[in-house]
Amino acid sequence: GKGESVNPLGEFFAAQQLTVETQSIKRNEKALARFDPETAAMFEKHINPDERFHARLGFLGLQVFARTAVAQERASRAAREIREAHVAMVRVHSNHLLSSAYLAG
Repeated sequence: GKGESVNPLGEFFAAQQLTVETQSIKRNEKALARFDPETAAMFEKHINPDERFHARLGFLGLQVFARTAVAQERASRAAREIREAHVAMVRVHSNHLLSSAYLAG
C-alpha cells in the first residue's frame, strides 16, 4: 500500500543476479562455438556453472525480497532497465570489435 517500505534487494536480485547473469549464460553458450577447445572447456567447466548459480540466486532472491506487488513492479522495472543497458553495452562492444577487425584486416 501507500508508504509501503520496499527492500531494494528485490531490485538487485532482479537486475543483476537474474537478468544480467541469464544474459551472460545465453551469450556464453553462443560463444562456445567460436572458442578454441581449451577456452571452451574452461567455460563449460567453470564459468557457465557459475553464471547458472548466480541466475538461480537471483530467482531465489526475488522469492524472498519481492513478495509485494510494489516490490515486484520495482524489480520488474529494474530488470527491464538493466537488460536494455546490457544489450546496448554489448551492441557497442560488438560494433567496436567489428570496426577494429576491419581496421586490422
